[in-house]
Amino acid sequence: MSGLVAHGLSFDGEVHMLAWRGHIGMALDRWETIQHLLRIGILSSSDMVCADISVVAVESRNTLVLIEYCGRGVVVKQPKDAAAMDAATLWTEASMFWLTRNDAGFSALTRWMPRFLHYDEPQRILTIEYLVGAPPLTEHLWGMGVSPDLIGEVGIALATLHGPVSQAAIAGPSRRLFPPLLPWVLTLGAPDVRYAPATAASLDVLRRFLGQPEAAAALWRIRAGWTGDQIIHGDIKAPNILIVADGTFRIIDWELATFGDGLWDVAGLLHSMLIPNPAGPPEPLDQALRRVQPLAEALWRSYAATLVAGRRDAAARMLAMCGARIVQTCLESTHHGTLAPGIPTMLDAAIRLMTRPDVVRRQWGWA
Repeated sequence: MSGLVAHGLSFDGEVHMLAWRGHIGMALDRWETIQHLLRIGILSSSDMVCADISVVAVESRNTLVLIEYCGRGVVVKQPKDAAAMDAATLWTEASMFWLTRNDAGFSALTRWMPRFLHYDEPQRILTIEYLVGAPPLTEHLWGMGVSPDLIGEVGIALATLHGPVSQAAIAGPSRRLFPPLLPWVLTLGAPDVRYAPATAASLDVLRRFLGQPEAAAALWRIRAGWTGDQIIHGDIKAPNILIVADGTFRIIDWELATFGDGLWDVAGLLHSMLIPNPAGPPEPLDQALRRVQPLAEALWRSYAATLVAGRRDAAARMLAMCGARIVQTCLESTHHGTLAPGIPTMLDAAIRLMTRPDVVRRQWGWA
């Protein structure tokens, strides 16, 4: 791990605070991005005369610039504020990408992630491969369709992350790079709650949820059973899985990687499959369950074959976590102050999954 220092990723036991120190001397815009890529050798002067070069700044919580040139692509990310939490989470993402290239224990993830190109720690600039023309899984779920084989491969990728990669991290110093953090939705109603409703709509959803003792008890059971011995992506969902033209996929946005319970990642993907468009018309849960059953079975079969042998409660725990992920989406969707018409239906589905996961498990015929 000594190579972290040489490559700009200091490793002193307080890694998550490093991104908060100092000052970002160069704020990225399109021009500065090009200059930066020329300085670090990713772009050359000959690339600059490419007729189809494109530089696009994308609205995001970070500064995000996409560059396409000569049939290739690069993503450049930088936090907008060195003192904000986004600076720390971007550092986490950079650590994850660096490890896939430089730590043998993480190298198995390489085929499921964009290529790591460079990280400038003083300027907090992460540069990775941009997969030009690769739509998110969301678009396939909305209408293009997706094969169970591909979803099964995602299950294998998650099992690899939660299994051998996590075991390698536990055995080495890289464990300190990912301190455990419970998802904030699991702190609702607890003394250490990390969520405060920002709008009247948020407060309405929160009261609807916590006002049902059965739902609050289910949330407590998920938290009580939470394990912290696996590296998790933390934000697995359809928009963070890109489908490449050759039929493979890449997982992006690793900023929330931490040690936690691997079932949380599986539950996040199931949530995306059940509700591919949270802003769209609500779909009854039973109908959604029938629609996604082949995909859910492919995901769970490939994942469980590796990691959950002998854990008879694993499927029910994952389904309950899926409900908690939906609750999180319901609350996040109200941050702008409006309560979308479909939110009550989504919340009811979430509570059903959390409180009666065994019913769904038996409905699908899962052991």
